[in-house]
Amino acid sequence: MTAGQTHAGLDLGGMVTFGMARIGLSVRNVTEPTFGEGADALALKRQARAGFALSTGPRGVIGTGAVAVDADLTTTVTAFGEQRRVAVGGEVWTTQRALGLRGGVSRNLVGSEETSLSGGASVAFRRQRSLTSYVDGQVTGGSDETPRSWSVGLRLTF
Repeated sequence: MTAGQTHAGLDLGGMVTFGMARIGLSVRNVTEPTFGEGADALALKRQARAGFALSTGPRGVIGTGAVAVDADLTTTVTAFGEQRRVAVGGEVWTTQRALGLRGGVSRNLVGSEETSLSGGASVAFRRQRSLTSYVDGQVTGGSDETPRSWSVGLRLTF
């Protein structure tokens, strides 16, 4: 590849809400851009993913909850082999949104067909009017080496 190359790409996404249900679709690399030429060319293939989520309104000690499922509609070739993932997860928040807990499972449907488990938490530590600060953490592990990770972050919402 030649250094300094710049190409425009296009990603599209949309979500529709029906009461407590949400349906989403995203398509990455719509134009399938190619970087470089000949044997050194790198082409980004189109990737599509769809998902469905169902959430609740406030309920007692648990403020809100949600369950979701999403899946790749296309197969992607990575350095670790082919990937086509499906994932299921859930999330609950306390009534004042002071604490959120989430967990899920993801499985590759092609190639090695390995499974990953993930979990995370969010803690609100500062609220001012409509601005809330959160510390978020997550960990992912399992038999699948590709998505093994952990992270800690600071998030501001308004």
